[in-house]
Amino acid sequence: MLENTSQPPSDVPSVTSGTIEDLFFARTEGFVNYTEIPSSGIINSVYKAQYRGQWYILKGLKPELRENPNYQMMLYKEFEMGKRLNHPYVVKTLWKRKDPVIGPCIVMEYIDGVTLGEYLKKRHKWYEVLRVLIHVLQGMRYIHMNCMIHRDLKPDNIIVSRYGFVVKIIDMGLADAENFVFYKKTIGTNPFMAPELCDSVEPADHRADIYSFGKIVQTATRRYPIITRRCLRKNPSKRLSCSLAIIFYLLLSHGLMMMFVLGGIIVLVSLLLHWLLHCWIV
Repeated sequence: MLENTSQPPSDVPSVTSGTIEDLFFARTEGFVNYTEIPSSGIINSVYKAQYRGQWYILKGLKPELRENPNYQMMLYKEFEMGKRLNHPYVVKTLWKRKDPVIGPCIVMEYIDGVTLGEYLKKRHKWYEVLRVLIHVLQGMRYIHMNCMIHRDLKPDNIIVSRYGFVVKIIDMGLADAENFVFYKKTIGTNPFMAPELCDSVEPADHRADIYSFGKIVQTATRRYPIITRRCLRKNPSKRLSCSLAIIFYLLLSHGLMMMFVLGGIIVLVSLLLHWLLHCWIV
């Protein structure tokens, strides 16, 4: 969620209510059983609601900000970025609407689960934690491949399903992409935010998310000190910069990479023998 401010950032263009109305479609049908989800943010309101027998998440603005066109523009930017993403480990942004109950909002898929922070309060087997971390990396890599950076990766913005089989990165409220010319600066700070997001005058890149991931690993487990150190270097140019490299290091830490390599060699040898046998018979 957007946090720690009640004023829009200075680089948001000034707009009037007359130019913002068409950004959110007015729909009067549909949602029932609104339940507000507690949030630490002071800009956004998040609700769970039903539509045609299914649960959805509705993300809108606090009541006092709903008619503010600058905040509506910020919410619209989040929608425009989220609708481009379609990945198993990134929450799906479905559509936007001007809801009769909560005003302009984004409609997203609902995941029955807990935040990663809540998930980590219980003891889990090492391979369960490893699976969650790899899923987060895969979702993060997909976001980066779409020329975006999340800029707010933290345990509260990762949902783990009740049975731990589904992991979703949520909340693109602070995200940025190259084609947007406003709202380039982040708002506030949190312990998972890269240093350059707080102090640098230069735009941050995907390595800011790598730093946040290192903080997440540090919170989740003590098994990967080398990976943590290489992700948390203050200078972005000295960090691990590739998500695939981090996955490699994670698997290598458990000797699993060697198993995969040996398995691949066995498959290739089997295919080669099959081909040779086929040629000999023919």
